[in-house]
Amino acid sequence: MRATVASLICGLMSCASAGQEGPEAIQTGLRPSQGPIQPAAYQGAEIGRLSAQCEAGDNLSCSVLSSAYENGKSPAPFGAEVVAKDMRRAAYYAGKACALDEMTCCWRLAQYYLNGNGVPEDLEKAVQLHSKVCDGPVGIMTKSSCGTVGDLLVNGAGKRNFFMGITYLSRACALGNEFGCRMHDRYAGTGRVSDHEPPNGAMGFTFGWSSNQAKTTCAELHGKWSPSKKLGGGKTTGCDLHVPALGHDVQAALGFVDDRLVWISADYEPEQGSVIGEHTRVGELLVESYGIPSGRKSIVQDACGGQASFALCLAKKQAEFEMWWDFKNHQYHILLSLTGFPKGRIVLSLLYSTPESERLIGNPGL
Repeated sequence: MRATVASLICGLMSCASAGQEGPEAIQTGLRPSQGPIQPAAYQGAEIGRLSAQCEAGDNLSCSVLSSAYENGKSPAPFGAEVVAKDMRRAAYYAGKACALDEMTCCWRLAQYYLNGNGVPEDLEKAVQLHSKVCDGPVGIMTKSSCGTVGDLLVNGAGKRNFFMGITYLSRACALGNEFGCRMHDRYAGTGRVSDHEPPNGAMGFTFGWSSNQAKTTCAELHGKWSPSKKLGGGKTTGCDLHVPALGHDVQAALGFVDDRLVWISADYEPEQGSVIGEHTRVGELLVESYGIPSGRKSIVQDACGGQASFALCLAKKQAEFEMWWDFKNHQYHILLSLTGFPKGRIVLSLLYSTPESERLIGNPGL
């Protein structure tokens, strides 16, 4: 009950700005004055009692004090003593409450760090604190933190993690946060064109090469060359090789039109149990190289059932996930896909293509 009351105080009495960090830094680096906080000359008996209780580990008292110093008075029903507004003290007590897992005060402290209110602006700490709230038990500030941290991660606060950001935005939307829904829809299908230079190729091969050049390179990479097969208006061949950037042996498929390399893909089977994690890892490598994707989609067929995990649906060939990147001159396209294959195999596919790929396999990016 005391935790519930503390949540309401920290959540409802807070101003628009709020923030937090880990308890160690809060307790050692954010003292409003040198050394432990000393009773202020203007504080009454009630504030003094709450201060002692907070220092003894009472999260409710810490929450009340944080609100008191942010708003200039103690919220009812804990008295109406007027105190001077002091954002450094507000941040200190919010940190004490957050260290006691009072999530609404974690949200408050995160906002303080986000806006530089009472503490130095620190987006990484804001991300850490909002993540803690979003990942914790559902409470009155959960959906707000999920939406905020999702947007921060997508746009590069601290170290950008587009994929984790999309996950947080999805959670915010599921909890009814309209901002999270808008941002998720925006970034899940961005329609963006990469500002980076388009790729020359992938896995050691370069677009425009002849099949003989590609075969020579395959041998130099200690790969195994596969016979050509006709496909559409061209032909494909393969080179089984190890790709250091992926850390895996892959089956590279090379597509040629008029004996010029126009299409490169790599399929490999991630280690069991790490399919989604491997997709995220490869996706992050592409984000670092080419920025936010142009689009994203995931489809789970109704036949898979609403309670089944995404990984299980993939294994049953009843789900798929794709992200893609387009470039300014529209001559190159990268498609990252995760699909299920027979006998329970799940294959991660990375496709580099050009407009001429349409002559070979149609438009692979749509």
